[in-house]
Amino acid sequence: MELELEGRFEVDRDTVLAAMLFPNDERARSAYLLRKDLARSRDAGIERTFTPHQQTIILDWPSQSELESWAEESARQGHAAGDLIAIMYDLHRKGEATSLRKALSVYKQWAIGKTYGDGEALKYSDGQLRKYFDAARRAAHFWGALRLIQSLNDGGRLEQAAFQTAEGFRFFLGVTAEVQRFVTTHVPERTHDKAPVIQAEVLFLVPDSIEPIGVAALL
Repeated sequence: MELELEGRFEVDRDTVLAAMLFPNDERARSAYLLRKDLARSRDAGIERTFTPHQQTIILDWPSQSELESWAEESARQGHAAGDLIAIMYDLHRKGEATSLRKALSVYKQWAIGKTYGDGEALKYSDGQLRKYFDAARRAAHFWGALRLIQSLNDGGRLEQAAFQTAEGFRFFLGVTAEVQRFVTTHVPERTHDKAPVIQAEVLFLVPDSIEPIGVAALL
């Protein structure tokens, strides 16, 4: 499924964030996007009328606290999936054997002793990480791109700009396009069905008009 991006920074940013935070819940994505749209209209002093579809969303939408709780758990899943994708991408760039199993091994060594923002220890069992990867699969290329940007030695400038400025967001989309190319074309070693890391039809695809940016040139 290709994401519909309009070329407007705030709208497109929210579309991408909805996919990242609620990859498997269309109802939550719709509620998130409509809330963001209403907030922009309110800030601009624009009075809104609602389509029947929007009225249905409003009547049925989850509370703000529910969305925030779902988004927090989804972000944990996404960060884990993004780390695994970034590890596979980096291994491939270095000419090393690439597989989810190898990425899990590297991740577990890195994660020992580290915590989430709330102080809870990072999950690093194979079973839990695979569940996280599967849950975030549709948006894993976005999370992988974010993780690669975080690894750049620029004091966090590009990471902070990714969702704060139009230029930073364009860079983020370019890196996402590169990660998307990798996960949809690279077949890990010893894969019995010869399938790529993630099938293209599973992903929220960025449009072909987005030029891939190879992070290897920036590391």
